[in-house]
Amino acid sequence: MKNGHHFLPALILSGCVSFSFSQSDWVVRSPLPSVNPLDSVFWYQDGLVAVFGGTYFSSPDGDAWTRLGKNPDSGSSSDTGSKLSNVIHMDSQYVALDNKGNVLGSTDSLHWTTLRSGSTNLLRSMAWTGTQLIAVGKNGTVITSPQGKYWTVRDPGTNANLVFVHWTGTAIAVVDEHATVLTSPDGIAWGSMASDSACTLSFSGQNEIVDYFIWTGSRIVGFCNEGRIQTTSDFNTWTSTRLVAHATYPNYLWTGSRFMICYPDSLFTSIDGETWSQIDPGIPVPFKSMTWQNGHLVLLNEKEDFSYSEDGLKWIGKHRMGVTQPLRSVVWTGTLLVAVGDSGNIVTSTDGAVWDRMNSGTTAGLKSIAWSGDRLVAVGNDTHSGATVALASADGISWRQSDSITSAILNGVTWDGKEFVVVGRGSEGGIVLRSEDGLKWISWTPPEMSQKVFKCVTWTGSQFLAIGENTRLYANPTIYTSSDGVLWKGQTRSGESWSLTSVKSIGSQSVAMVSDSTILTSSDGISWTSHSFSPSAYLYDVASFGNQIIAVGSTWATIQQGVLMVAGATILTSADGVSWINHPMEGILGEPTRLSNENTLDGNALLSVTSTGTTLVAVGNHGIILTSQIEPIPVKFRGAPVNPDISLRLVGAHLEVILPNSGTKDAKVEIYDLGGHKKVFAKESISDNRISLSLRGFERGVYVFKTEFTGKHFVREFSLVR
Repeated sequence: MKNGHHFLPALILSGCVSFSFSQSDWVVRSPLPSVNPLDSVFWYQDGLVAVFGGTYFSSPDGDAWTRLGKNPDSGSSSDTGSKLSNVIHMDSQYVALDNKGNVLGSTDSLHWTTLRSGSTNLLRSMAWTGTQLIAVGKNGTVITSPQGKYWTVRDPGTNANLVFVHWTGTAIAVVDEHATVLTSPDGIAWGSMASDSACTLSFSGQNEIVDYFIWTGSRIVGFCNEGRIQTTSDFNTWTSTRLVAHATYPNYLWTGSRFMICYPDSLFTSIDGETWSQIDPGIPVPFKSMTWQNGHLVLLNEKEDFSYSEDGLKWIGKHRMGVTQPLRSVVWTGTLLVAVGDSGNIVTSTDGAVWDRMNSGTTAGLKSIAWSGDRLVAVGNDTHSGATVALASADGISWRQSDSITSAILNGVTWDGKEFVVVGRGSEGGIVLRSEDGLKWISWTPPEMSQKVFKCVTWTGSQFLAIGENTRLYANPTIYTSSDGVLWKGQTRSGESWSLTSVKSIGSQSVAMVSDSTILTSSDGISWTSHSFSPSAYLYDVASFGNQIIAVGSTWATIQQGVLMVAGATILTSADGVSWINHPMEGILGEPTRLSNENTLDGNALLSVTSTGTTLVAVGNHGIILTSQIEPIPVKFRGAPVNPDISLRLVGAHLEVILPNSGTKDAKVEIYDLGGHKKVFAKESISDNRISLSLRGFERGVYVFKTEFTGKHFVREFSLVR
């Protein structure tokens, strides 16, 4: 395949066609434009700039995005939207404070570098007098600079926390956290206001602390910690207004013509600071942050939706493309892909490329979904109340919630050809529920599951397989089998130090995943064989495509140079369930930058995978959806091998050379085309007697494969065809 695309090699052996892929075959479908969190969004020049996990994207309208890359100046993810304040433009440069109290400089307001301020204390406010910058902060900190590059520490005569500074036109006025006002003509000599009564502001008897001040040029507006707003033009006469009963982490802005206040649950605007109007910005609460830059207001909420406005009155709301909460299970119905996850999220797609969010009617966390052939059933629990939730749908679009289901923690659902079977944890231990339609359920606790919990369940075609653990210790992982879902027999994995995470039926064998880089396989669900792989990873789900097996999960969290790094996504593939190749996905998803909703370290973990026959679909934390097209390319071998002790097989996107004994580092491997030209390919020793060769980039045609190993030779002709 040309035009930038490569062949996906496959071996034809005994009439069986294999499928393969590599990391480069995967496409991020959601959330867009990045799977990382939307840290901030602001208006720059003639469009929007959004910062996703430290990477910058630009857009003229909030719909189509272009990746700009990391901040090239600071090399960090200092987001110039929600975390920068007191942005001052003077001459040909910008100076601002960030949320850590640092002073930053920029020539274009997009790329920022940290400036040496000479102070280690948190800085809260900054002003420009026309000849110098002055910044104030904790423990009586005052620093001044003529251009922002070199700073001098000043002594204001107090150790109180200074929260606001402004230039009146003739003097510098600084206010501390107790509303005491200090003045200075030059930032060097400091004194109090004209009289003691003017220095301490009582705010009409209210004992409140001022969080923030805004100076408009003729009026000062103070925002107090209890939601009260105080305005004055002379520091003597104050007018008091209260918008909310109490304020929690509000944002305050002055655009040059109006004030804006953003509370978590409301947005207000005012021209004079005394009369306020509530505004609907077109995105749902809770709001997270608000910025004013280059003539535009931009508001961001907790769901990573945002809205922008030029005047603070008319807003254009934009919703994040895709969900940002974990998607925990995905299924293919034959015509529709359906994924479910936290916060009641259900998303569907006919092709894996374009996904639509459905109205599930619940905000509960949905953990598992199954398809019967004419009905979908999803199960889970409300995150806050723990209430049991079971949803049923015939089309994946309209969902109905069961009102007759036993209270329990539901962890998994499967279809046995007659009924839906759900497992979880009830009041007395592991619980099993059955239903023909997903709406009317019967339940019971098997005696074998007293004081235990079922984590997941699958149907092999002849029996159920489930994973259980002791509820007191969450240890002693056990694989249970049952022919009818009523009587269960367990095989305890003695000596296991980690949990079993999942079990699935794949063709003629079952695959169970252990959270310590181990995969178990069994042909009967009773006798299990352990297989290790590297590098280490947690695995959560497994599926088959062609005669290949794919497992998804996450790499382990690590500590690098004393910094805790959260885990990234990983994918494993195997042709036989015994030998596995690990494919970390950082090249596709980027470095993970945030923790999951459960505050764990599994970062960009992939939690579920399925195959449509032509497309692989993996879903995971932060609403991640990845797809990979399955395109079979036959590889036909011709003639008998010179040495039958040396064999070939396909594993993933690689040809694997299997040698009769150890010592692969000494093996000589070559591939030629029929013109005698040696082909270039990547080679990797993956064990003492196995070598992996990448066939990616090979054009269709006939090739000769040669191996020389301790005096033994192997020659085989093969062709790559469409």
